[in-house]
Amino acid sequence: MSRPTSQLASLGWDRHFQDKFMEIAPPGAAPARVIADYGADYLLHDGDAVLRALARHVDPAVGDWVVLDGGDIRGIVERRTLFSRRAAGDLNRRQILATNVDVAFVVVAATDVNVRRVERYLTIAWQSGASPVVVVTKADVFESVAAMRVELESVAAGSPVIVTSSVTGEGVDAIEG
Repeated sequence: MSRPTSQLASLGWDRHFQDKFMEIAPPGAAPARVIADYGADYLLHDGDAVLRALARHVDPAVGDWVVLDGGDIRGIVERRTLFSRRAAGDLNRRQILATNVDVAFVVVAATDVNVRRVERYLTIAWQSGASPVVVVTKADVFESVAAMRVELESVAAGSPVIVTSSVTGEGVDAIEG
């Protein structure tokens, strides 16, 4: 592997991915993270630079760690999490939206909270393997924030519910931390 681990860590590289990469990578190959999917080719970040590559006999998704060998994507490192949905117009095919997402923010405006919708998004996040966090924005323009928070916490099943306001700065530190 040619990239130092410290350069890849800012992209989410850790011991898990390192071990899985070493299991499948040929000598001289390097890890890279898929940051965009253009269909025929992919945009990758290798810890130093952004580059384009073609995939040979694999179908990576945004968020995947891949085996980059000679400018081509030769393999996909085992995924930790997977966000997917049924492909539009095809009940039998799954469309991968993103992979290897550790934390999924479910963001709703305090002025437009639909608890059932939040519950659906939480379910999608849990099913993916990610840890969801509910973020409520615009708390400064809503009067019943405390009651709304209690209702959201009841469906969040232990996942954090953070109430924020860009006007007052409330809750911003909790997201940044």
